[in-house]
Amino acid sequence: MHALTRYFFLMLLAAGVLIGADENPKRDEKPKKDEKFVTMDEISPFDPKPLMKKVEERIKTDKYRFAVLGDTKHATQFPALVKLIDEQYVPDFVLTTGDMVQAGGGKIGPGFWEKLSMDTGAAMQKRPWWPAIGNHEIAGSPIVLRKELNDDDVLKQNQKVGTENFLKFYNLEREYYSFTFRNAVFIALPFKYPKGASEKWLKAELEAARAAKKHIFVFNHAPFYTVGGKSKMEIENKETSVTKMFQENGVLGVFSGHDHGYYRTVRGGIPYVISAGGGAKIYPAMRLKEALPEDVYYFGEPESAKGNPLPEGIKVVELQPLAKQAPVVATPPEPTPFVEPKVESKFPEAPKRKQYFLYHSGVTGVSRITDQVDLFSVIIDVDGPKVTMKCVSVRGEIFDEMEMAK
Repeated sequence: MHALTRYFFLMLLAAGVLIGADENPKRDEKPKKDEKFVTMDEISPFDPKPLMKKVEERIKTDKYRFAVLGDTKHATQFPALVKLIDEQYVPDFVLTTGDMVQAGGGKIGPGFWEKLSMDTGAAMQKRPWWPAIGNHEIAGSPIVLRKELNDDDVLKQNQKVGTENFLKFYNLEREYYSFTFRNAVFIALPFKYPKGASEKWLKAELEAARAAKKHIFVFNHAPFYTVGGKSKMEIENKETSVTKMFQENGVLGVFSGHDHGYYRTVRGGIPYVISAGGGAKIYPAMRLKEALPEDVYYFGEPESAKGNPLPEGIKVVELQPLAKQAPVVATPPEPTPFVEPKVESKFPEAPKRKQYFLYHSGVTGVSRITDQVDLFSVIIDVDGPKVTMKCVSVRGEIFDEMEMAK
């Protein structure tokens, strides 16, 4: 099947059957007899390990830079963010916090991995991209709905195929792993959180890194703390056996995704950062009452998300709109959206909601509301014992800065 035709077909199959769907669709993902699905064996693996060896050969000091980003899901503006990172910040390697594909499992999964390779393959061949597995890497067939995210039996059905595709794409042996570079250890966690064997493994990894006196960076998909759109059922915002291990072993930073937006908070002396601004729809900040005074966040403005007007006296800051990006080479264009036929109704149409975005820094005291969405990435600079972090938007604005270690 031609690549464009196959992509259109995949998008139709994926519509409404992904994690986070609001309804339980009754849709069969079986292809027609004449349809051909791409297989993972047809996609070249984007293995970060050989590229990392080249980085190790090039860098002989403890001065280096890495980027952290996630939740892209084939966003049309993501290439602009990659370009900014590649050209302006030039990281030595990249950590991803999951959901780099729309649906990585089931029969439709390989097609989305193929699209990721076309969208971002050039960047992933230039420097190492180390991945964390997210719920959309697992999603595909059968589906996992929001209410079932904590249902182990349902989750395991999807994990098998989705996880196998994830491992093949990045040529990894396991979805949780660690690697050491210079004076730091980087630990990727499984989705949703470590438990059982993976929690025991994590304990051993943390203790070994602490004994070796390394900086410890953890990255995964589901955050441990948030003020965004994820409910308490998903993200409890409380100490767990895993966060206790982070504290006991002096973890320097924990980077996550999943709750689309940016959030930086310090809990138990450890910075927890959500870097989920790779292009997926930004979620509203529905849990601001749980924020600490010094927190920094960027999410959808909650009142407008509920359909309420903005409070009186609130000025909307105008930003330069994001330019429409030309598609990268070999990337199929977005499919023409299906338009529902208009059906006459005696009820008036509900007015479209205007979407606003809220940025707030408890450090600088700056707070603003805009009507233009941003994409962003976190950039980490390591210089021996000193570690600094900044969050940069696709427009080049620095959202947040923090000294993580002196």
